[in-house]
Amino acid sequence: VVPNVIGKLAVCPTDSNLVLASMGTTKDQLRLFDIREKLSIQRPALVLGQQRERTQSRYIRPAWHPNGNLIFYPFLRGSSEMSSDGMVAIWDVRYRRCADDAPQVYHPHKAGVWSVSFVESRNAGQQTMVTVGNDHCIGFTEFLV
Repeated sequence: VVPNVIGKLAVCPTDSNLVLASMGTTKDQLRLFDIREKLSIQRPALVLGQQRERTQSRYIRPAWHPNGNLIFYPFLRGSSEMSSDGMVAIWDVRYRRCADDAPQVYHPHKAGVWSVSFVESRNAGQQTMVTVGNDHCIGFTEFLV
């Protein structure tokens, strides 16, 4: 059972059985589903997110890294988008306890981050992370795993 509003679905680039759902909730905004599970008892394989006073997660766009091992999620620390410090949380889903541990954090903007995506870099083997922020800027970051 999937409650509330789904903001975005993102299929894992290396395993089409894994689907990441961005939920319009005040906590546990990211849910990873394995569609090989029986649909009648579908439970998230992994739940990630943060506690919020109100939800903006229906607007936030997470992304998979092209290698399929990392999930990138625009992370709003404060109670509103204006109190955010422009972070992107990064979870490595290869690790069993990744939902229990604090994610890695990257600060590409001075205000809230709304969207993360990846494009092929001109440099072989590298990806460019593209972020869109509430500071009216687009960030480009060469990203190598």
